Amino acid sequence: MASRGQSPVGHSAADAAEGRGKRSEAYRDARAEYERIRALREISPIAAHLRERRFELGLTQQAVAKGGGYVP
Repeated sequence: MASRGQSPVGHSAADAAEGRGKRSEAYRDARAEYERIRALREISPIAAHLRERRFELGLTQQAVAKGGGYVP
């Protein structure tokens, strides 16, 4: 059985994330954006939520300002 913080195959989540980051620029960019969102959450939780949702939807600030780009 795997120890706490380690997957059944023997890699920690941090090690797995580091490996994915080495292989994928998009993954590195997403992790960096979520780190900025976590820092913003300390200052303004509402602004952090808005930024996170905009990032998840792939919208720019201009698209949000224009009120377009997302169709549920």
